[in-house]
Amino acid sequence: MSDSGDFFSGLLIGGILGFAAGILLAPASGDETRENIAKKGRELAGEAREKKDELGNTIRARTGEVFRKLREKLPKTREITQVLDEVASETPGAV
Repeated sequence: MSDSGDFFSGLLIGGILGFAAGILLAPASGDETRENIAKKGRELAGEAREKKDELGNTIRARTGEVFRKLREKLPKTREITQVLDEVASETPGAV
């Protein structure tokens, strides 16, 4: 029993000393720390919004490119489809 009593006494004393050291050596007060955390959160939120906007612009630009290319190729696709339909209608057993 004395071993466990010594352990818990040491744990309690260590906890108290650690708490005191944390209070004395803390770089900022609680209010300052909360303010710094809030400020950093706002900065990160702003950066996230900027990245979202950049990604949205990139997606819109690339989507526009794809649609432009499709519009260029679509008439050729229609012509190919018409030729294939004509060949299929002239070929017995074709699907």
